[in-house]
Amino acid sequence: MNFFPYVAHRLVRVCLNATVWGLIFSVLALSAVYHSLALPVADDFCRAGLQLEPGGWIDFVREKYLTWTGRWFAMAIYGLAFPRIDMVSWQYPLLVVLSPLMWMASVSLALKMIWPHRLGLAENWSVVALATAVYWCMMPSQGQTWYWLTGMVEYHLPQLLAVIALYLAATGAIWRSAPAALLALVVPALNELIALFLIGTLIMVIFGALVQQRKQIVLRLLPVITLAVIGLIVVLQAPGNDIRLAQDFPDAHTLMGTLWGFTKDPEQSPVGWLSNTAPWAVGLLVLARFGYTAPQGSWQSEKCGAPGLPVSLLTAAVVAGLLAVFLGRFVMAYGTGAPMTGRVNDTLFSAFVLGGFVVLSAVAAQGGGAWLRTSPQSTGVMAAAVFAMVFGVFEAQNTKAALKDVGRTGSEWHPSVTNRAAQLAKIQNGSDPAVVRLAPIDWHPNAFFWRELSEDPSHWRNRCIADYFGVASVQVEKH
Repeated sequence: MNFFPYVAHRLVRVCLNATVWGLIFSVLALSAVYHSLALPVADDFCRAGLQLEPGGWIDFVREKYLTWTGRWFAMAIYGLAFPRIDMVSWQYPLLVVLSPLMWMASVSLALKMIWPHRLGLAENWSVVALATAVYWCMMPSQGQTWYWLTGMVEYHLPQLLAVIALYLAATGAIWRSAPAALLALVVPALNELIALFLIGTLIMVIFGALVQQRKQIVLRLLPVITLAVIGLIVVLQAPGNDIRLAQDFPDAHTLMGTLWGFTKDPEQSPVGWLSNTAPWAVGLLVLARFGYTAPQGSWQSEKCGAPGLPVSLLTAAVVAGLLAVFLGRFVMAYGTGAPMTGRVNDTLFSAFVLGGFVVLSAVAAQGGGAWLRTSPQSTGVMAAAVFAMVFGVFEAQNTKAALKDVGRTGSEWHPSVTNRAAQLAKIQNGSDPAVVRLAPIDWHPNAFFWRELSEDPSHWRNRCIADYFGVASVQVEKH
């Protein structure tokens, strides 16, 4: 796809497109290399090592609901599917590839709702590819969602299901409300934070429908939001939540320490997201390429029948929602005595990206895209935007770490971990389970959520990997 058809000078247009597409393919290729090297860790082995009788997954879900978490659907997936996965074979990297595909599919569907008139299939996926490249470079924790099977199940899967529910509820025939409502019930059972995003978005859309007196839309969305709320209550009321939270957050957190992490820590800082030039550059490119002039004060799609909202209200709602999320995260980090996990921050960053596209749509409705295209300085502005995007991508911590680590990951870390698995598998196939002492692995790539086993064989990670390979116990030798 040509990102710059409005640039008159052919050579400049070719150079700009080549730069953008070269950046996209380079980043996605680097991401694919790491996918080929992804390996299971921690919770993956815990779930895959479950020894359940036929139908025993139901008891497993009940036990976890009472003692650990209300995410009953995630536990059902673990009990039904994970014991059937060979975690130390080609199956693991192949399954983990589903994680970015889920994220890309959710962005594609969101764009179909947000920007329906201007994006054909090729254009839609071109924007998705560009957004994915920038997202990968800036996401707070690649290893906890992008390259980790457990993180994929509890974060990217519910995000995709939530977007599908919104798409079904806001488009097409009224019968789509039924599958949308079922998905809305399941989303909280995978991730309660994403359920909150879903409920908040549904409230905003319902309010827009009420403003426009589109009662049919309201009636179509009411069962969806009702089941989403019911599902969230079921998850939040799980007895296991209190037990888990009492174990997970035992430490105090100082106010200044929390504030410092919130503003400076690359994994936690919204300030860092906004200070990177790449998202701003992507916004300018998309706005100039697909901006249009719409009636003042409206944002709606005749194609998909989504209710409209006044532009100022829409933009204010998205901005206020994102600010509330950021401030809420600060309060949570301070109150629980622990920074938010990387996978939670990845989810918030996804909301930041999708919210940015909504704001772009609102700006486009005011004619912002037309101004960028027709301005005498448009070529210079777009050239500067492309330069800023390239700079932001290669300045991002993820990119620098990935380029630095890729050689060592393939030559040192991956062989070390796979040799360890082969050692454990060899003992498993022997006649007598044994206590296994393993040489320590001192380094792992920044891109992966990998944690070394403990010197204590009773540590939960050690117990999980011992159960998976069928040995008595596993421990790492002291240095």
